[in-house]
Amino acid sequence: MKRWAWILLAVSLALNVGLLSAAAVHLADMRRDAARRSPGYAAFHAERGERGGRAGSMRGRGRGMSAEGPGSDLLRHWPERRIRRLTAQLDLTPEQQRELRESLGGLQGDIRTQAGELMRERMALRRALMSGAVEDSVVHRRAKLVAACQARLDSLAAEAMVREMAVLTPDQRARYQQFQAGPNGDAGPGR
Repeated sequence: MKRWAWILLAVSLALNVGLLSAAAVHLADMRRDAARRSPGYAAFHAERGERGGRAGSMRGRGRGMSAEGPGSDLLRHWPERRIRRLTAQLDLTPEQQRELRESLGGLQGDIRTQAGELMRERMALRRALMSGAVEDSVVHRRAKLVAACQARLDSLAAEAMVREMAVLTPDQRARYQQFQAGPNGDAGPGR
């Protein structure tokens, strides 16, 4: 497989891991919040004089979570975090940082939208798999929708990488490819 394909695969895997972990935290929050809305939970904590019994409390929400959905906080700050990392790794000039900020900022909305759609489709697939009376066609249709959403997100990740490389000098591009590939020269998971 070509080097760019490994890099794209690594970015895709990293996005999947991040989205799945955000979904897991979101599900745990939903279960906890549902328990807090139960009359017994609120009464128990009110009797003990604890403040944690308020229904809908936002205390303790997972990292990267907001009312907009799983991962929205993480994606909201993605361009700036990415630019800081690239600056640290590649010694970007202020002009390169400005160009990246404009370029990646243009993709941010599309990436957030697509990540949200992917998360919704994954949850729908999970519900289809977990329901007892599901036809194979429903599961297959849901799986195809998840694959299509993931492909669109992968395409946006590749576009972001192309935009990043467009502002780099030849020396920076070589270093970029090295740190994208990882310490062993392969684009392993999580890179």
